[in-house]
Amino acid sequence: MFKLFIAICLKKNYLALIKGKVPAEHGYIDAPIQRDPNSFVKRMVGKEGKASVTEYWRQEYNVQASLIKIRLHTGRTHQIRVHFASLGFPLIGDKMYGEESGLIARQALHCYWLSFYSPFKGENITVSAPLPSDFKNAKDDLLSTKNY
Repeated sequence: MFKLFIAICLKKNYLALIKGKVPAEHGYIDAPIQRDPNSFVKRMVGKEGKASVTEYWRQEYNVQASLIKIRLHTGRTHQIRVHFASLGFPLIGDKMYGEESGLIARQALHCYWLSFYSPFKGENITVSAPLPSDFKNAKDDLLSTKNY
């Protein structure tokens, strides 16, 4: 019951820096996610998985990278990382689903906005977080040249 409450009331928006130019300006990734049979931690897209839906909007891009805004419609472990890697667009710096990057020491993923209903206050609460400097520096470095 608690998971259902969270799924209905909690909304999150992310920014991700991914490798390559994602072709669509807006899209849905509807692909089930399951455990990778060769790893306790890693996940993968697979027909035995649980329903997983990711919506995205391309913000900036060139031939080497895309900045995308993401809204999750489900909340699976590693969902964003798995979905984009499965399409051939791994997150920059994602060692598990892509490769290391000299530009950022972690995956370039940032939850910049979330909103939820507080039953204690009886109102929606919305918070936002600015882009961390390591993410901003990687973005500026990769997207400073528009090589459409």
